[in-house]
Amino acid sequence: MASMKNLISLKQTILLLAFASSTALAQSPKLANADNSNMNAATFYEVLLAELANFEGNVRESFSRYLSLARKTPTDQLFERATRIPLKALDGDTARIVALEWAKTLPTSALAQNYLFQINYAQRQYGNALPPLREFLKLTPEDKRAGVILSLTRYFSAIEDKQAAASELIRILEPYVALPESTPATKSAARLTMARSQVDAGRYNDALAQLQQLTTESPESLDAWILQGALQLQENQFAAAEKSFQTFLPLAEKTNVPTNHAGYVQAYLGLAQLAENRKDYEAAQQWLAKIEDDKERLAAQLRRASILAKQGKVTEARALVQQLPEQTKAQARAKLFGETHLLRDYGQLPAAIELLKKALAEEPQDTDLMYELSTLYEKAKDYEPMEALLRQVLALAPNNAAAYNALGYSLADRGVRLEEAKTLIEKALTIAPNDPYIVDSLAWVLYRMGRLEESLKTFQAAYKTRADAEIGTHMGEVLWHMNRKDEAIKMWKEAQIINADNPTLLETLKRLGVSL
Repeated sequence: MASMKNLISLKQTILLLAFASSTALAQSPKLANADNSNMNAATFYEVLLAELANFEGNVRESFSRYLSLARKTPTDQLFERATRIPLKALDGDTARIVALEWAKTLPTSALAQNYLFQINYAQRQYGNALPPLREFLKLTPEDKRAGVILSLTRYFSAIEDKQAAASELIRILEPYVALPESTPATKSAARLTMARSQVDAGRYNDALAQLQQLTTESPESLDAWILQGALQLQENQFAAAEKSFQTFLPLAEKTNVPTNHAGYVQAYLGLAQLAENRKDYEAAQQWLAKIEDDKERLAAQLRRASILAKQGKVTEARALVQQLPEQTKAQARAKLFGETHLLRDYGQLPAAIELLKKALAEEPQDTDLMYELSTLYEKAKDYEPMEALLRQVLALAPNNAAAYNALGYSLADRGVRLEEAKTLIEKALTIAPNDPYIVDSLAWVLYRMGRLEESLKTFQAAYKTRADAEIGTHMGEVLWHMNRKDEAIKMWKEAQIINADNPTLLETLKRLGVSL
């Protein structure tokens, strides 16, 4: 089970940039501009009666009058009013029926298709939402299509089945990359939105390929450079990541992007991590000091504390964390975990455990605290309270894939209750299919069960999705025990390039008496 800790969360990067983008997002449909000039006296009178009924609270009569009018004189304005009345009353089914009639009556109405898409989406009828979305995109004027496409990130990122969401979105958007009439803005928006969806689904290699194509075709795309940099950093492509971040900065300055924009924050955090990886702590601190966004200063200060701890200044680092403001619950939680990680990583594990135990006593139903505390007990090799906490998490949050995986991996790593371990990990995979870290856990339990060929194939699948040092280390150990020692050493050298300080790699090489 490889570590899931990253300085820059790719999904956070996606959402930050999606919502901070200067490009207009698709919003809930706005009322069509009223045009009363074409109304005859009878129609105008009916509209007044409908509005009066609505004003007096007679919603049913108002709805009936508007729907009757829309059928007699089909316009976007009248159908929209007939659709919005049940929506306001939270009657989604009636609104959907009216929107269907609207789209059938006025088949070239983009507004009708937009309503139909959003009503189905709001009701979680995702399969029914896709056809009107396709029609909406077709009917949207080319000069507005890029903005609509970019807004789709927020819709599809909320769907639980990330793999299906990414596949459907790509099927919808791929034609706009190839269409000769698509403008460069539309093509760029389609590629960027597909890449965001692929990252959300954990398809990092596909996303990176999409972004590399985008930065080649549209080198002025700020969001593409910053997301590509974050992805390259996660994939340990450090030189490429630095180039992406350094390309973003002058482009952002050239286009007068505000200095507190999310892109600047991600670039500075990324460059700080790269400097920290080189042990250039002074440069890392300088990059972090550039962050001007108040909301992100907490993350920057936590990184500064981590750098101080790496320089042996643990007391000073802990004091820096304790002095940080707690204006929100999220900030308080970030402070707590920041201090806990400092204590855990720099030789004060018992103090870290006590700190979280105290926090959990104040919030005894908090599953995040339970899970975090379980990881500390696991590190301390105190497995009884670790297992109890994870089972408590699962009782309160039965769809917590991380808890199933953590418990299953711990059992597998200790070589105990292997069938139970396998069942737990397989359960995690039903919740988070194809997650490379959970696939790594499955491969590890297969290895512990002596099923080496199955284990190797499973590791290969995980490593193909995520070239991680810990996954590579585990795969090397399987190869070693299959007496394919040259391949094992090659795999470990690759893992060493990815992260020479990975604890699992160092422990494995020491245990097996291997020197690279």
